[in-house]
Amino acid sequence: MTAKLPETQYDSEASHNVDLVVPKTHNVVVANYAFTPKILTIKSGDTVKWINKDFVNGIRHTVTRAVDGKSCKTRKAGTNNFDIDPLQGTLSKTFTKAEIIYYYCIPHCARFGHKGSIIVKSK
Repeated sequence: MTAKLPETQYDSEASHNVDLVVPKTHNVVVANYAFTPKILTIKSGDTVKWINKDFVNGIRHTVTRAVDGKSCKTRKAGTNNFDIDPLQGTLSKTFTKAEIIYYYCIPHCARFGHKGSIIVKSK
Protein backbone atom coordinates (compact mmCIF):
# COMPACT_ATOMS: atom_id res chain seq x y z
CA MET A 1 0.00 0.00 0.00
CA THR A 2 1.36 3.38 -0.97
CA ALA A 3 0.57 6.42 1.13
CA LYS A 4 -0.12 9.64 -0.69
CA LEU A 5 1.09 12.84 0.94
CA PRO A 6 -1.29 15.78 0.86
CA GLU A 7 -0.53 18.28 -1.82
CA THR A 8 0.67 21.66 -0.69
CA GLN A 9 -0.65 24.53 -2.68
CA TYR A 10 1.15 27.80 -3.01
CA ASP A 11 -0.61 30.88 -4.19
CA SER A 12 1.91 32.66 -6.34
CA GLU A 13 -0.20 35.80 -6.23
CA ALA A 14 -0.59 35.88 -2.47
CA SER A 15 0.41 39.14 -0.92
CA HIS A 16 2.46 39.33 2.21
CA ASN A 17 1.86 42.48 4.20
CA VAL A 18 4.78 43.70 6.22
CA ASP A 19 4.39 46.79 8.35
CA LEU A 20 7.63 48.68 8.16
CA VAL A 21 7.82 51.47 10.70
CA VAL A 22 10.06 54.24 9.46
CA PRO A 23 10.54 57.22 11.77
CA LYS A 24 9.46 60.52 10.26
CA THR A 25 10.59 64.10 10.65
CA HIS A 26 7.82 66.65 11.19
CA ASN A 27 8.41 70.37 10.67
CA VAL A 28 7.08 73.09 12.95
CA VAL A 29 7.43 76.61 11.58
CA VAL A 30 8.23 79.31 14.13
CA ALA A 31 7.09 82.68 12.77
CA ASN A 32 4.98 85.68 13.70
CA TYR A 33 4.96 84.66 17.39
CA ALA A 34 3.34 81.30 16.63
CA PHE A 35 4.22 77.62 16.20
CA THR A 36 2.62 76.08 13.09
CA PRO A 37 1.12 73.58 13.54
CA LYS A 38 0.25 74.55 17.09
CA ILE A 39 -0.71 70.97 17.95
CA LEU A 40 1.24 68.16 16.30
CA THR A 41 0.54 64.42 16.59
CA ILE A 42 3.49 62.10 15.95
CA LYS A 43 4.56 58.52 16.67
CA SER A 44 7.18 57.42 19.15
CA GLY A 45 10.58 57.53 17.43
CA ASP A 46 9.65 60.47 15.20
CA THR A 47 11.63 63.69 15.15
CA VAL A 48 10.28 67.23 15.31
CA LYS A 49 12.26 69.94 13.55
CA TRP A 50 11.50 73.54 14.47
CA ILE A 51 12.32 76.09 11.76
CA ASN A 52 12.62 79.71 12.93
CA LYS A 53 11.48 81.76 9.93
CA ASP A 54 11.97 84.94 11.99
CA PHE A 55 15.69 84.11 12.32
CA VAL A 56 16.49 86.19 9.21
CA ASN A 57 14.87 89.20 10.92
CA GLY A 58 16.91 88.66 14.09
CA ILE A 59 13.92 87.61 16.22
CA ARG A 60 14.92 85.12 18.91
CA HIS A 61 12.52 82.34 19.87
CA THR A 62 12.88 79.44 22.30
CA VAL A 63 11.24 76.05 22.49
CA THR A 64 10.94 75.41 26.22
CA ARG A 65 9.15 72.50 27.86
CA ALA A 66 6.17 73.76 29.88
CA VAL A 67 4.39 72.52 33.00
CA ASP A 68 1.08 72.39 31.12
CA GLY A 69 -0.67 73.76 28.06
CA LYS A 70 -2.10 76.81 29.82
CA SER A 71 0.76 78.50 31.62
CA CYS A 72 4.10 79.95 30.62
CA LYS A 73 5.98 78.06 33.33
CA THR A 74 8.98 75.81 32.82
CA ARG A 75 8.99 72.27 34.21
CA LYS A 76 11.31 71.57 37.15
CA ALA A 77 14.86 70.52 36.37
CA GLY A 78 15.33 66.77 36.13
CA THR A 79 11.84 66.07 34.78
CA ASN A 80 12.82 65.32 31.19
CA ASN A 81 13.04 68.98 30.24
CA PHE A 82 14.18 70.37 26.98
CA ASP A 83 15.07 73.98 26.51
CA ILE A 84 16.37 74.56 23.04
CA ASP A 85 17.17 77.97 21.66
CA PRO A 86 17.12 78.00 17.85
CA LEU A 87 19.80 80.66 17.41
CA GLN A 88 20.94 78.93 14.24
CA GLY A 89 17.44 78.97 12.75
CA THR A 90 16.56 75.27 13.20
CA LEU A 91 16.58 72.61 15.88
CA SER A 92 15.51 68.97 16.11
CA LYS A 93 14.40 66.62 18.88
CA THR A 94 13.42 62.94 18.70
CA PHE A 95 10.63 61.77 21.01
CA THR A 96 10.83 58.15 22.16
CA LYS A 97 7.86 57.57 24.47
CA ALA A 98 4.13 58.12 24.33
CA GLU A 99 3.25 61.36 26.12
CA ILE A 100 1.91 64.87 25.63
CA ILE A 101 4.56 67.57 25.46
CA TYR A 102 3.65 71.20 26.11
CA TYR A 103 6.13 73.88 25.13
CA TYR A 104 6.35 77.65 24.76
CA CYS A 105 8.59 80.52 23.70
CA ILE A 106 9.98 82.27 26.79
CA PRO A 107 10.10 85.85 25.42
CA HIS A 108 6.70 85.68 23.65
CA CYS A 109 4.42 83.37 25.65
CA ALA A 110 2.83 85.86 28.06
CA ARG A 111 2.29 88.64 25.54
CA PHE A 112 1.45 86.66 22.38
CA GLY A 113 0.42 83.22 23.68
CA HIS A 114 3.32 81.64 21.79
CA LYS A 115 2.70 77.99 22.79
CA GLY A 116 2.46 74.59 21.18
CA SER A 117 2.05 70.91 21.98
CA ILE A 118 3.13 67.55 20.66
CA ILE A 119 1.07 64.41 21.15
CA VAL A 120 3.40 61.41 20.95
CA LYS A 121 1.56 58.14 20.29
CA SER A 122 3.07 54.68 20.66
CA LYS A 123 4.11 52.93 17.44
